[in-house]
Amino acid sequence: MPRPGGLAAEYPGSGAGRAATWSASAASGQRLCWHGRRIAGSMSTSTSELRWALGDERDFAALADDWRRLEHRHRYRSVFLSHGWLDAAWQWRRQDAQLSVATLSGAGDLRAALVLQRQRTRLHKVPVRCLQCLTVPDSQEVDLLCDQHHEVAVAMALPDLLQQLQDWDVLELKPLRADAMALACLPPALAATGLRTRIDSAGDNPVVPLAGGWERYYSSRSRRLKKGNNLIANRLRRKYQRIELQELPLASREERALARRLLTDISADSWKAQQTSTCFDQPGPGRFLERLLARLGDAGRVRAWVLSLDGRAAAAELQLDDGETLSALRADFRQALQQDSPGSYLNWKLLEHLFTERDGLYRMGPGANAYKARWQVTAQPLQRLLVFNATIAGRAAWVASRWRQALAERPPKD
Repeated sequence: MPRPGGLAAEYPGSGAGRAATWSASAASGQRLCWHGRRIAGSMSTSTSELRWALGDERDFAALADDWRRLEHRHRYRSVFLSHGWLDAAWQWRRQDAQLSVATLSGAGDLRAALVLQRQRTRLHKVPVRCLQCLTVPDSQEVDLLCDQHHEVAVAMALPDLLQQLQDWDVLELKPLRADAMALACLPPALAATGLRTRIDSAGDNPVVPLAGGWERYYSSRSRRLKKGNNLIANRLRRKYQRIELQELPLASREERALARRLLTDISADSWKAQQTSTCFDQPGPGRFLERLLARLGDAGRVRAWVLSLDGRAAAAELQLDDGETLSALRADFRQALQQDSPGSYLNWKLLEHLFTERDGLYRMGPGANAYKARWQVTAQPLQRLLVFNATIAGRAAWVASRWRQALAERPPKD
């Protein structure tokens, strides 16, 4: 059986003869192993002491303080799992999805939490009722938020949650980073109950490590990239008197309102306005931006940068700051200024500035873009975990996924 995290890994369930091997017992407090390898900490809580609760938007709002404490007990830190980020994401999705908030409590403490959206969609052309982690196009990772000292007990309690979540065919968790709790613990736990699961690739997140200094890093970039940058810089200097890169202040309500108007104006003036519905002047994305700045702006977890040409904002980048990791959410530039390449210049000079400001990682965001390939040093693999319910549609989606994999693995004809 492939390791958890491998591409197209399958956990068909205990009845298929290839289920994960368990050495866990809530009563004995032993460790959970997968083919002899420990995947989580010791189980200090019996599953009989844990209780799942399902809530709605109002329940989610009331969880802010408990959620924040649980964030600090998760196996890694991520602003994409924060209450503020998910609150902002829901402002976008509330038009076309139904929110379900699942929380697991024990001994008076919140042990795990998962925010799901319900949607009807198609998986491999099969119509399914899909439970998905709450995401927006700017999301870079999801996970089952969990106290790392109780991961085994939480994993063993998950089947109880799936029984309470009625009317679903497929559960989809995407995108998951390689060290996600959901990847490490859930597939073997669910396979032991007979549920079929599958792990597929969900692309990569390009990364630039910010250690080592700008000069060393930039010298490793291609000659083509550096020549193109010099041409852009010369063109801008000939055309504009003032070329300014500025980080927008977000500490006060007035500053956040000004930043929101500026980011919205650039987004609405970009090429995306003609080809997508994700610009900040649209109702859902607009509410997302407003709530994101309100919840995370004054805490320094959101950063906004603007490139101005002769006093006019030409390009912008919005980021999330985890302390050790800086994640680029999106970058926009005014379409009318495309010939001046303000977006490319912003990316270049912003990255140069970040090397002087901090260490850690700069994540450029998922997506196979040519400009990201020119700058990236490495990439974080992202994966998708699918759980198939024993409904007619769930079984059909499972069969369709196996058939699709078989076609992909078929050797080419001579």
